[in-house]
Amino acid sequence: AVPREGSWLSTLLDLRDQGKLTQAQVNGEVTSMLVASFSLSSALGSALLCLAALPRYQRRIRDDPDFARCFVMEVLRLYPPFRQFGYEQLPDEQGGKGPMGASGEFVISTYALHRKADHWDLPRKFMPERFLDPDAAKGFRFLPFGMGKRLCPGRWFSLSLLEEAVKYICSDESHIVLCRRDRLPTGHRGCLVSFAVDDSLTYRAR
Repeated sequence: AVPREGSWLSTLLDLRDQGKLTQAQVNGEVTSMLVASFSLSSALGSALLCLAALPRYQRRIRDDPDFARCFVMEVLRLYPPFRQFGYEQLPDEQGGKGPMGASGEFVISTYALHRKADHWDLPRKFMPERFLDPDAAKGFRFLPFGMGKRLCPGRWFSLSLLEEAVKYICSDESHIVLCRRDRLPTGHRGCLVSFAVDDSLTYRAR
């Protein structure tokens, strides 16, 4: 396929032809974009399932739209779309071993990190109110978008999109009403990007 002139893919290919990107880098950018679309839809699905299971938060967000940010962050804590991140450890400036020892690669499980009792109060309870504390997400205990050089460049866009979607669903302007679910979605370890196991969601027209 020939990409449309001026499109994102066309720009990548132009940079490759100019020698500013390698083919491997182009492939990596395309893969990142595809994975990002899956992770965003995973997070949005989890947010809608949580809203349906806890209608009191629908009412709260309708009355206080700013609370949508706390709600979304709690969704990302309990149901992070990226279940794990892989990192490479480089030698220190003197060429010696890093803090993790001789191993060059390690994996951080966001699913496990976000549910550790020594980092979170009542870690398995869905409690968006915890993020009313401005320091709740500080440090390296909340990593839905990764960290360091591999920190997701689209994190603010994704967070804003999720927040606006939740606000709309909870507003009087929404054309749909989520039907009540019996329970919160089931999160699980496994795939790099994974969706809720019990993803049944029903709604009715307003």
